Amino acid sequence: MAIKKIGKGYAWAGNKEAVLGLKKAEMAQPDGTTELIRPRKLNNPVKDSKSYRDLHRELVLSHKRGFALQNKPELQRVMEQRKYDLLREQEKAQRPKTDFEQELKKRHQKLEQYEQEQQKLEERENVPEFVKVKETLRRTKIAGAAEDGQMS
Repeated sequence: MAIKKIGKGYAWAGNKEAVLGLKKAEMAQPDGTTELIRPRKLNNPVKDSKSYRDLHRELVLSHKRGFALQNKPELQRVMEQRKYDLLREQEKAQRPKTDFEQELKKRHQKLEQYEQEQQKLEERENVPEFVKVKETLRRTKIAGAAEDGQMS
């Protein structure tokens, strides 16, 4: 392995004895250590963060307890559920309706018509008195004009 000087630091590359021109005996001290400073691996700042360590600890504990993590993200699960519901509704719409369902539909339609009629009646009742009187006057005039036209 060779040491190359890059900027202010050193990088290992190739054979270090060849680069330094030293023999193995000269590099190693009697106690077995070398005079060269060995580079250390830098720590990952993400893994050193407290939140990462807490999350990792929690994952390890849940794995030991046997809790299976949810394999799919929440958005994907929701989209699949919607797709499943839509397919189920389409299948329901395609199958023929039973007599009971047809009768329920008829009754529901009649109920809606009745509610609409009641709403129209309430709207007519909420109309001011002078508008009601005016409508009746118009009818009498039209009815009177029709009678005049038939007599002539």
